[in-house]
Amino acid sequence: MKHVTRKQMRAWLAPMRACFAQMRSGEVDSIRGYAVTRLDQKDDYARIDFCINGFSALIDRLCPDIDTALLHRISKALANGVPLTIAEIDRALSLLHRCEDALIE
Repeated sequence: MKHVTRKQMRAWLAPMRACFAQMRSGEVDSIRGYAVTRLDQKDDYARIDFCINGFSALIDRLCPDIDTALLHRISKALANGVPLTIAEIDRALSLLHRCEDALIE
């Protein structure tokens, strides 16, 4: 089986990075009070907390040694309308980098 390249991992993780980058900028779209992200430049939107839940479930299965508790806390905060800090978002981006490293190995 061929190894996955860093370029492939970056492309695979790009939607989650884009969500966190959007939240970090402070300009997040919302529908009915829930933070959402646009899906592939279409008119469809998905709640960011749902995206994070799906992503963290996948990472839990692929990399059980990576602690995704931070992602669960961020998802819960978004679902409850609690504002996030820049530090939390930066830690989530750091976690994505650790996932990238783990999945390349």
